[in-house]
Amino acid sequence: MFESSFRCWIIFGIVIATCYAEIRCPTEQNCNCYLSPEGVFEIQCPTDSYSAFVVKVKLNERIGIECVNFPKWIDFPTNVLPPENVTLLYFKMCELPINQTLREISNKLGAQNIEKLIFHSYGKLSVLNRKHLQGFPNLEYLSLTCNNLTNFSNDIFADIPRLKNLNLRQNNIYSLSEIFNYIPNLEILELGDNKLKEIDVNTFKPLKELKMLNMWGNKFTEFKSNIFDNLVSLNSLDVSSNHLNTLPNDIFAKLVNLKLLHLAWNNFSSLPEGLLQHNVKLNKVKLSNNRISMKTLPNGLFANLKNLKEIELNNNGLIELPDLFHDSISLEIIDLSFNNLEFLPEYLFTNLTNLTKLIINNNKLTSLPDKIFSPLKKLIILDLSHNNLISISRHLFSDLISLQNLNMEKNQLKIIEETSFNFLTKLRIAKFSNNQLTFNTSINSYIDEYGRRSPFQSCSSLEELYLDKNNISDIFGDWLVTHVKLKKLNLQFNQIQEISIRDLQFVSNSIEVNLTNNKIKHINLSEAKEIARFQQDSRNVMIYIENNPIECDCDIFDFLLYLEGKLDPNVYRYFHIVPGCLTCQNPQMFKGKEIVKLESKKFICQISNPCPNECTCYSQQSNREFTINCSQKNLTSVPQNIETLLNYKLVIDFTDNKLSEMPSLTEIGLDNIQISKLLLSNNDIHEISVDGLQSNIELELHNNNISKLEPNVLQLLNNSSSLTLHGNPWICDCDTRDLLSFIQTKISDIRNSSLITCKDMDISMIKMTAADFCPTYTALIISLSFSLAVSGMIIGLLAAIYYRYQREIKVWLYAHQFCLWLITEDELDKDKLYDAFISYSHKDEDFVVNELVPKLENGPKPFKLCLHFRDWLAGEWIPTQIARSVEESRRTIVVLSPNFLESVWGRMEFRVAHCQALSERRSKVILILYDEIGPINNLDPELKAYMSMNTYVKWGDPWFWDKLRYALPHAEFTKNAIRKKIFQKHQPCIQIKGEKKELIYPIDTSETSPATSTPPTDTLKIFICDKNDSDNKENSQNLSSSDCNTKLILSKEELVKHNLVNKVQCTTV
Repeated sequence: MFESSFRCWIIFGIVIATCYAEIRCPTEQNCNCYLSPEGVFEIQCPTDSYSAFVVKVKLNERIGIECVNFPKWIDFPTNVLPPENVTLLYFKMCELPINQTLREISNKLGAQNIEKLIFHSYGKLSVLNRKHLQGFPNLEYLSLTCNNLTNFSNDIFADIPRLKNLNLRQNNIYSLSEIFNYIPNLEILELGDNKLKEIDVNTFKPLKELKMLNMWGNKFTEFKSNIFDNLVSLNSLDVSSNHLNTLPNDIFAKLVNLKLLHLAWNNFSSLPEGLLQHNVKLNKVKLSNNRISMKTLPNGLFANLKNLKEIELNNNGLIELPDLFHDSISLEIIDLSFNNLEFLPEYLFTNLTNLTKLIINNNKLTSLPDKIFSPLKKLIILDLSHNNLISISRHLFSDLISLQNLNMEKNQLKIIEETSFNFLTKLRIAKFSNNQLTFNTSINSYIDEYGRRSPFQSCSSLEELYLDKNNISDIFGDWLVTHVKLKKLNLQFNQIQEISIRDLQFVSNSIEVNLTNNKIKHINLSEAKEIARFQQDSRNVMIYIENNPIECDCDIFDFLLYLEGKLDPNVYRYFHIVPGCLTCQNPQMFKGKEIVKLESKKFICQISNPCPNECTCYSQQSNREFTINCSQKNLTSVPQNIETLLNYKLVIDFTDNKLSEMPSLTEIGLDNIQISKLLLSNNDIHEISVDGLQSNIELELHNNNISKLEPNVLQLLNNSSSLTLHGNPWICDCDTRDLLSFIQTKISDIRNSSLITCKDMDISMIKMTAADFCPTYTALIISLSFSLAVSGMIIGLLAAIYYRYQREIKVWLYAHQFCLWLITEDELDKDKLYDAFISYSHKDEDFVVNELVPKLENGPKPFKLCLHFRDWLAGEWIPTQIARSVEESRRTIVVLSPNFLESVWGRMEFRVAHCQALSERRSKVILILYDEIGPINNLDPELKAYMSMNTYVKWGDPWFWDKLRYALPHAEFTKNAIRKKIFQKHQPCIQIKGEKKELIYPIDTSETSPATSTPPTDTLKIFICDKNDSDNKENSQNLSSSDCNTKLILSKEELVKHNLVNKVQCTTV
């Protein structure tokens, strides 16, 4: 197929190329040539930057010249085309040539035999004279529209005698004089939209062959009586849209061939009688939209015109009509719309047996004679809309046996007699919108199983029925079963209040029923399945029901099923209901909710009958459950003779009332009714009787005043499907152990069973045993065991807390002098002379003397301190004094400051104290951080290790004194204090490394000094441990309790550097 099409296009292109092969594109004048797909050859020749000629050639048909920005004709290309057999030449947007004729230009284009010439400048031509039109002897059509021409010379058309059609429309011509003398063969003359005010009686005298004369849109106010007398061949005359006031009665007398007369849009105040009596060939008359109200027309104005078929008399302000159309038997269309007619004479349409269309809309008719339409047996269209008609009698339309379209919209119709349309068997379209129809006024209307019949019951051909905006309240039976061809039924904006499946049984298989904007409250589709059970083929029955005040009551349940697609498939083949945005109007709980969003499974509806007056009743159709809700009504007794719905399970709700007794089902008439739920919670019921129970019932008894249940009640409750008992003051004794057994056996069926407790007890019954109901020694033992377990848990918790925060607890207790027995020292320190030895640099002496010592020695618990400047013996060897001070003190306080770090004696004192603490396996060193010491990583290894593993006290800490006092030894406040194990004591020693050892031990001298040695030497030896040289290689940084028994290791360089050997009596550290 594609190849065939492609081949055709190739052949077409070859043909076109062959046809246009002789056309030369004037390239020397910068012209461009194009061949369009439509077969039009286009030559574009610019004359300057803004102007150009565009020549369009359609071979053997037409040549057109279009000017862009009025180029000069002197620049027009020559010899563009070979001689062409074209008959039409047109000029568009061009000026007239000054020194050339149009024929000369035509010759340049090869056009030899021009029959049609069009010149539309769309501007103001400078001049048009005879010369411009010379050279067209065969010209038959000339169009000079849109040129702003004002007048012509009398010989303007002298050289075109064969002219038949002259178009001078849309100019400014105000005078014609005798310009038609040279064109006697003229047949069509267009003079519309000019400035003509009058016509000379001789102007049209030569035009005996003229057939059409259009003079619309001029300035005529009157015509001379004989101006048209010579137009004996005229059959169409248009003088509309002028300012004519009247016409001479014989102005058309000689126009015996006139067929079309257009007199609309004038200023006629009246017309003469007999105006058209000689125009027997008239076919159509337009006398409409007169600018002045004419009120009436001459009697017999259109009478006896045997060929007249159409009359337009609309919008003339007519109030009454005489006998206008008598014996104009060929009339087919009459338009009397948009007048002020208040009545019509009964004889108005006499003998108009061929009338097919009658338009009388937009008048003021209030009634019509019964026989006014009797002659119109061929009438097809009747429009009486927009009048004030109140009723339609049974005889008004009885003779309109051919009527197909009846428009009665926007009247005030209230009554249509039941047989008014009995003879309108061909009626297809009936429009009765915007009236006040109810169709309920007839007392003899026929009623069958499909309901009452409307006045349209005999209109068997009816296809469209428009009854919107009336007061109709029913869907009538004939619309359902009679009108098989009915395709559209518009009932919107009426008073229909409900629809059922009966209202949707349309026999038409393709119909749109518009029920929107009615008063529909109920939609009942309960019988839909039964009605549609035999429907196998799909139908196009569309029901529109949007914007109705739907009551979302029980009747809507089947409609919900329909919307959810849960009905039988045949129902959806039978009809289609389109809800749109249909919402619930009532009840309040559903108000404003879209119906498509309601769920049939959860839908409940309120029922007023049967229902006790004090209560509210609901039906849940999805599970066939009927609920009588009497909750929160302050009832002291239940309503009597309660009824239910057939085949529905009953739910009775008496919660939140003041009932003191359980209702007896026999007394309220429900002993033979199956009750699925009985809700009695939140009352004051104190006893449950068998008369108020059924088996397989869901029972709510919580929050009442029930104290016990009898065995026969418990036996019946064994068959209950669900039960609540919490919130009651149950008596728990040996007589009610059956209740405990029942509750624990039915635990899965008793809701909130964990909340059931005994009176004055907080223990859930499901956790109780029979022993709890009858107490024994076992109960006492269990209670005691439980108490012990709780106590153990508390003690364990306290121990865990103490273990985690013991230091903070002890500091706080010691600061507040509470429970000091927890923090006393053991007998290890009972023979110590001092509570603490203070090690510091002499540069920090002000802090020690002025701050530290006074607060500790003079505080609420004074401490005994060892200070080197006060307690050391003068002249004694310093290492001995350090060792003794540390040994005789329970604690060693180290004032750690930058000055301390620079003191070798300070470091010695720290090492001695630290080693002794390690040997005794207890904390004896108290670090006071005084001033900033820089990064810990830069400290001596022992000091760095100590500070990384132990806490210290910082000067400036709010708890400084409390923490310091706590770290110092505590006094013994109890005689039975727990004593700790005392480990073996170890003496501190100084290990001298290297060649400086001989300063203490001379060469070849025994290390054990004789008894007669001097005290310094003897004392120093206490600190010296002679080891092998291999031991000297040990790293002094690894001092610990496992490899140093309070050794102080000093290298020979340190001894020489600090001149320790010679400083035997230095007391300032």
